[in-house]
Amino acid sequence: MENNVDFDELAQKFFAAPGEEPYCNLFGAVFELEQWHFISVSEPPNLSPYCAIFPGFLEDQPTVLAFTDTEKLKKYVKSKNLKFGSADQPFVITSPQATVTFSSEDLILSVPTTSVVDYLERLMTEKGVKWIVFNLDKDSKEFHVELARLREAKEL
Repeated sequence: MENNVDFDELAQKFFAAPGEEPYCNLFGAVFELEQWHFISVSEPPNLSPYCAIFPGFLEDQPTVLAFTDTEKLKKYVKSKNLKFGSADQPFVITSPQATVTFSSEDLILSVPTTSVVDYLERLMTEKGVKWIVFNLDKDSKEFHVELARLREAKEL
């Protein structure tokens, strides 16, 4: 099920007037979603979300990309010219940080919000991921939070 919340508008309001109320409105809406969506970089049963370092952004620390709906995720994948591969014809994305081979028909990893904080805290511990950025796309208003503060954001 897709959501009908305008996350771009909520993020704009937060960045225009940072404070507790716009922050709670934004992250309250994020945690009210049934699930968050990630770009999967491996095949079942070893699914893992795509993480990257974006030079000059988020302290140059490892970051996981999350999306509030699958349409935003698919738009991001398309904007980066990622193509859905298959086990017979995988495709490879190479960047200075990593080489990723996609060989799945479905690059979407969806995690229920009931368990997403535990899941992401495990990423923080096991893989050193420090940030989560939502809806990273030129046509969306991205927003982010440190993984170490994610549980606090949920509680607020």
